[in-house]
Amino acid sequence: MLACTTMRRLTKILVPTDFEPGSELALEMAVDLAMAFDGSIRLVHAFELPVAVYAGAAAMAFVDYTPEARKIARDAVNAQATRFRARFPRIEATWCEGSPWREILASADDLRADLIVMGTHGRRGLSRALLGSVAEKIVRLATMPVLTVRAPTRD
Repeated sequence: MLACTTMRRLTKILVPTDFEPGSELALEMAVDLAMAFDGSIRLVHAFELPVAVYAGAAAMAFVDYTPEARKIARDAVNAQATRFRARFPRIEATWCEGSPWREILASADDLRADLIVMGTHGRRGLSRALLGSVAEKIVRLATMPVLTVRAPTRD
């Protein structure tokens, strides 16, 4: 039987969130890991705004939802972190704007994360092809281990 002589310390854990059930489960798992390894968690929400153009009677107008979206993102990620701080106080919450997979990888590199724990929707087939998979890109491109937590299925 082989014995593991060294165990990787998981002291810096990045948890991307989209506020869906899979992200909530991933955060619960990350808290358990961080408690076991005396670590800390950075909770991050990354979003990308679509461009909205209104074509009125005679003119086109650009609608800028950026200020509202930033406030919603900030408030939502802070609220999620606050719910978990009673159990585990070493949670830092942040948000960023841009392509989610790129921003998540940049946050992980900036943190020098030992692990990324993230939820996944578990989409397959056409819906995955059309919507893409942030989790798949993170798993393929991250330079650190990634633990994915599948969202509960609806029956």
